[in-house]
Amino acid sequence: MFELDNKSISNGWIRHGIKSFLIAGMASASLHAATVNVTVRVENLAPINGTYLTPVWVGFHNGSFDPIEIGSEASPGLQQLAEDGNTLPIGDEFLDPELGAGVVNGTIFSGGDIPPIAPGASAELTFSVDSDAFRSRYLSFASMVIPSNDAFIANDDPTAIPVFDAQGQFVGGSFLVNGSDVLDAGSEVNDEAPDNTAFLAQSTPNTGDDESGTIQVHTGYKSVGSGGILDHADFGSADFKADGYQVARISLTASEPEPQKPPTFELGEPVVLQNNFGDLITTGANLAINQDMPEILFTTIDTSNPDGFIDPITDDIANSALIGFFYDPRTLEPISEEPFIIMGNPEGSFDTHDVKYNPISKQYVVAGSAKNYPPNGVQTTLIALVNPSTTADSDRIAKAFVFDPDTDQSYDDVSLAVSSKNGNILYAGERNFPGEGEGAIGVLFDQDGNLLTPEFGKLDQIQPAGDEDDPDVVYLENNDVFLYVTNTDGGVLQNRITGSVIQTTPSAEGELQFGEEQILGASRRAIRQGHPAAFENPFNDELIGAFDYGNGSDGGDIFYFNIGQSPNYILSQARGQLPYFEATGSDPYNHRHPQFAADPGNGVLVIGQNAHSSGSNLPSGYAFIILGPDGRVLPGRSDEHNGFHAFVENNSSISNGANNHNVKYDPISDSFIAIYADGNETYAVKLTITSDHLPAVTELGPVTIQRDTDNITITWEGGILQRAENLTGTFETITGATSPYTVNTDGSQAFFRTVAE
Repeated sequence: MFELDNKSISNGWIRHGIKSFLIAGMASASLHAATVNVTVRVENLAPINGTYLTPVWVGFHNGSFDPIEIGSEASPGLQQLAEDGNTLPIGDEFLDPELGAGVVNGTIFSGGDIPPIAPGASAELTFSVDSDAFRSRYLSFASMVIPSNDAFIANDDPTAIPVFDAQGQFVGGSFLVNGSDVLDAGSEVNDEAPDNTAFLAQSTPNTGDDESGTIQVHTGYKSVGSGGILDHADFGSADFKADGYQVARISLTASEPEPQKPPTFELGEPVVLQNNFGDLITTGANLAINQDMPEILFTTIDTSNPDGFIDPITDDIANSALIGFFYDPRTLEPISEEPFIIMGNPEGSFDTHDVKYNPISKQYVVAGSAKNYPPNGVQTTLIALVNPSTTADSDRIAKAFVFDPDTDQSYDDVSLAVSSKNGNILYAGERNFPGEGEGAIGVLFDQDGNLLTPEFGKLDQIQPAGDEDDPDVVYLENNDVFLYVTNTDGGVLQNRITGSVIQTTPSAEGELQFGEEQILGASRRAIRQGHPAAFENPFNDELIGAFDYGNGSDGGDIFYFNIGQSPNYILSQARGQLPYFEATGSDPYNHRHPQFAADPGNGVLVIGQNAHSSGSNLPSGYAFIILGPDGRVLPGRSDEHNGFHAFVENNSSISNGANNHNVKYDPISDSFIAIYADGNETYAVKLTITSDHLPAVTELGPVTIQRDTDNITITWEGGILQRAENLTGTFETITGATSPYTVNTDGSQAFFRTVAE
């Protein structure tokens, strides 16, 4: 029976899967706003050596999402969750457009060294939902109970967990999941054999014996002494059928998002990259910011080569050339008199390219994908190290070479990342694998372009067959690791954003070190996930990423992840996924390949995107969407700027392919610099934020320490007090500590500090 506002409510309308849940404190709150942040917290209440919970799927809906019926066959999505803990398929079922149940859903990871939630541990995730939308009124959840063959917990009644009432008031509260509520999917025989049992020795999904049964209340594990789960030393207390066994507590709390102010900014006039050749035709665009002097290297692809540039690798006249321009970021005026060649293709053209600045070597690193490159005539990758503008023209290219010159397989999209700690360079690219389609590979070079990992690492782990589209790599400075991110194209995953963490140094055996590839794009709505970009949010250390809704689409989402500790670096969802762009109307903006940059001084992030082949009533151009330090889109988008914060119109469509536009923040000019190409010319434009969006900082006063015999009294002004056992250890907040705070001197050492709240 539930208890709500001290009134008893019959549980006759609660079906079996949730009828013994205990609802605590579900009182209607006064909170009522169109957008509400709802935090779902999961606590594993099992005893030590008890059951674990796989990452918990949750979805907000209108009450019609009902995948669980006792006595019925489990849906494919529920079956995969119950057998392997895979939440993606049930998320897809939730988003079925014919059902129209809801759009907001996600997966709650542990945030620890492993994704499952251990006994005594907890995890939470915050979602932004519309309290006025009927599709956010109820919550459903599901998680596999492990170890098991196909045991799971979920609410059988889709309306058993109200989030908002009929008036949009938040309900909230918490409920218990007892051992008697554990269900059996009926899809896999409960043999408890280690090779078939998740979290024991099962190494691949879907390896158990098919049962072809129906969903039932679970009868429990095999008895002690029969060689089952309960005989395993780590799970001796996992008998969830024991009296009083509690599996989990799930709590819902809500808060209104902090109000944000619209940004103010100055948008400069676009400039055409200096061109001393009247018939120079350029396509593709990229840039790198010199972190040591006022200099930008703009790069673009010269498809006509009227000046007869010579390929520095083959010494042949280039049919197509990847060229560079040095500009001053303060004025957007050229530093060098004319463009220079970085690499050339004597027989074919260039597709994608990337460029990064290496603060250790004080050089730029450029990679280009050259089609029909001699002598093998395949699409291959060229790499060059470029000196800054202060060097003589004859010494501009420090090194240029072909990666994997003897291959007969094609390399497609390319990406680079550089470690600011050791200068090592990570190259990632698409590579053809016979019988598999396009995969993604990664290799490490040192700062001088010497190969550190002779054998490439194959990064596409989740989907060996099927394409990995537009792989990107980025350096995460606070964690000193690289991130690989891509979208799967075709194959079993069908357009998902995935990623993994890569070490900045090779192993002792000279191999690339990378972690498990994980799903990053959650199923917020039934859309294709394409062309991702990601980087480290400097304001909260989250991994923040964006992706569009597929080729030439009119929308895109932002995802937020926490980065786990070394050596596993598990990526766990920090918050629910949100849209950054959802166009409406008959003439939407088509866009592709969002790009990220951050202004740490003014507390904003920027997403740059092209508005490509827009409808007859909308201009083409380059658009800026501005986010606050928490990664939420700031208010202030207007019709004046065509629905964006800032918009630069262009006479023709900006190229819609990969690496044809980009945006970076330049600290010397304190502005964002964007570059884009339309297939004829390449443009640069400056966006300067003039408003401050950083959160208020607590002023910290002096800290005084006084000793009185066996006691030490600490007095401070402002902030919170933290303690560590040594200076290199972790400082932990002393819960409830107020000034003055007294510590007994027991002979051990301790270090204290105050930090802003």
